[in-house]
Amino acid sequence: IGEDFESTPEEQPGRQSNGSRSANNGRESKPFLSYRAGVRAVWPVADKVSLSSGLFLAGKGSKFEDETFNIEEKTTFTYIDVPARVHYEIGDTGININAGFQPSFLVGAKNTVTINGTETETTGTDNYNTFDIAVGGGVGYAFDNGIQLNLGYDHGLSNVINNDQFGGFEL
Repeated sequence: IGEDFESTPEEQPGRQSNGSRSANNGRESKPFLSYRAGVRAVWPVADKVSLSSGLFLAGKGSKFEDETFNIEEKTTFTYIDVPARVHYEIGDTGININAGFQPSFLVGAKNTVTINGTETETTGTDNYNTFDIAVGGGVGYAFDNGIQLNLGYDHGLSNVINNDQFGGFEL
């Protein structure tokens, strides 16, 4: 189980956000906490080095507020993530650092816009690219019973907006 944080779409055009805070052109990005749950397998390859991969269902997205125009927008994505990581254990502490890449497949999207208290909701993946690739890293701790906790950062490299649907527009 991990927590992913990504930069805001203002900082990286067309990329989803999962937890940064910035202010650009009157729009403020709010922290976006979500879920990531699944299974992971780990294969030792050397004394302190292991490889891992897994299958996760993950929520990602962005939330913005523009107080000037009384607008709030929240976009949520549901992805299937398939991370591949290299782990290095630090001493005999159970603590490891890890890095790797992650292909992700979009399976659901919802956009909710509220303007002056009036809410409009759209769902579906037609306006978004259904494949993303990310690079990431993190730190983890392995308990003696085999359970592991991980805190990681994954940065998506793909534009989530389907430019064909928006005539080349980037978020």
